[in-house]
Amino acid sequence: MKRLGQSFLVDSGIVRKIINCAKLKREHTVLEIGAGHGELTRPIAEIAGKVIAVEVDRKLCDTLKRKFARFENVHVVQGDFLKLDIKSILALEGEISGRVKVIGNLPYYITTPILMKLFREKELFSRLIVMVQKEVADRMAAHPGSKVYGALSLSVSYHTEIEKVTDVSKECFRPQPEVDSALTNMKIRREPPVRVRDEDLFFSFTRAIFGGRRKTLRNALIRATSVDRQKSERLLLDAGIDPGTRAEQISLEQFAGLFNNVSRDS
Repeated sequence: MKRLGQSFLVDSGIVRKIINCAKLKREHTVLEIGAGHGELTRPIAEIAGKVIAVEVDRKLCDTLKRKFARFENVHVVQGDFLKLDIKSILALEGEISGRVKVIGNLPYYITTPILMKLFREKELFSRLIVMVQKEVADRMAAHPGSKVYGALSLSVSYHTEIEKVTDVSKECFRPQPEVDSALTNMKIRREPPVRVRDEDLFFSFTRAIFGGRRKTLRNALIRATSVDRQKSERLLLDAGIDPGTRAEQISLEQFAGLFNNVSRDS
């Protein structure tokens, strides 16, 4: 499994914590990402009405299908989650609704792409309970003023209300990874906390601004949009932002105001 970067959760206490976070009921459908050996699949299936367990490794999928052959509510899907059509997977179980909950131990090297894919389909989900690398969890839950606050923090807070539940030692996994993990619990926002003129362009804008995070916002905006110094300062001041401030000090609301000003002015 090393070639796939897979480590499997073996700590029963953490399994219980994940299940408790999910607050599962019989009417819920769960989309499990990275089912592995079924450590989480079984306790999920014992409570939830339906489980779609996704696993990339073909041999593990064969094992899962045998293991859960008697579970009428478990459907095992083999494939790379990033390449799968989520709506098609859920339709196999006759379930397309905002009551789906996502549970998973996300591979470290593709955590952000998986999150972005889930956010694009967020109308399907009510909650995301995912294990990620501790460093990534810190970035996801960071607030303005933190050294790890960045574009990922903005995206997570735009789409969800996040709780970092607990740190999880690398000793809770086999094979043991090189870094610790953290369990996060994200409630999907039905309405974003800010309004932006174009979501895709907004997040491209924030990534470009944070690409110059050591620069003042005045210079980061010049770099991201090719405006001149005078216009950069005017756009920032119109949004109520000190041009000498750095990106990690700016809230989601301020970023939205700045982006809306820039997009109107372009």
